[in-house]
Amino acid sequence: MLVVYSAEMGVVTIPAPAGVSTPEGIRVGSTVRQVRDAYSDLEGDESIGLYANQNDGDDSRYEFHFRKGAVVALFVGRTAADCG
Repeated sequence: MLVVYSAEMGVVTIPAPAGVSTPEGIRVGSTVRQVRDAYSDLEGDESIGLYANQNDGDDSRYEFHFRKGAVVALFVGRTAADCG
């Protein structure tokens, strides 16, 4: 499991373990369409990654990575990460 750490902010990105889904039901294997239907606030490009706010009042978000139209990686991270 690769966790991204920032000297300024601590842990800033955590990958979702296999089988884990978001509260909206998105998990590895979900289609781009399912992600778009679940999150109206998506940002980014599906060739690089799409991001959706968790809407829980903090600065966390979901990050989805795709291959051949399906989620291959799902992360929870901080929107203001410096990753330095």
